[in-house]
Amino acid sequence: NNSGVDLDMFTSVQFNTSKARSKNIRNNEPILFGAGKIIPRAGAVAFWVKGPLSEGMLFNQSAMAWGRSEKHLFAVTVDKDLRLGAYFTDCQYIHHTIKSTEKWNESAWNHVVFNWDNAYGLELFVNGKSSASSWGKDAWWETPLSGLFHFPMPHVAYDEFYSFSRPLTPEEISSLLKENTVTLSPAA
Repeated sequence: NNSGVDLDMFTSVQFNTSKARSKNIRNNEPILFGAGKIIPRAGAVAFWVKGPLSEGMLFNQSAMAWGRSEKHLFAVTVDKDLRLGAYFTDCQYIHHTIKSTEKWNESAWNHVVFNWDNAYGLELFVNGKSSASSWGKDAWWETPLSGLFHFPMPHVAYDEFYSFSRPLTPEEISSLLKENTVTLSPAA
C-alpha cells in the first residue's frame, strides 16, 4: 500500500525514475510516504539545495487521499523568474501564497526553511533570512492529514531534510543553518 497508512507512522521511499530516466526532467527525486510525519496545522520543513532551478516545485506535501482536490496541501515553489515562493491550501481549497524577491545562488548550497501556522500564516527563510512572509496577516482552517512529501526539482541536489511539528524561531533557524542541529523546547 503506497499510502503509508499501513506503515506505522513511518516512511516508505519510492523513486520514479524509470519513465523519466532518459529525459531526467521530473520525478527523479524521492517520494516519501508516511502519515503523521508533517502536521498541517503548524510546522516547518528545512533542507539544503544546490543546483540550477527551473519553474515548478522544490518541495511539496500532499494529502493521503489520491485524486481529491486537496491533494497538494503545501509546497515550496519556483516561479518563471526562478524566485522561491510557497503556498498552503486550506480546507476550502484556497491557496495562501507568499513570493520571494531574492535571487537564487545555484552554485552554492542554499538552506531553505518553510514555516506555517494556521493561526498566523506562512514564512519562507533562505540562508537564514526571511525572504517572504504573511506572518500575522493570514489564517486558515486545518487541512486533511498529510501523507507524502516529494522533492521533484530536477538537476538539483537535496541534503539534510528536517520536519518539525511547529514553526521554527529565527534563532532555531540560525542554529540549524550553522550547526545542523536545533535544540527544541520541551513543548515542541
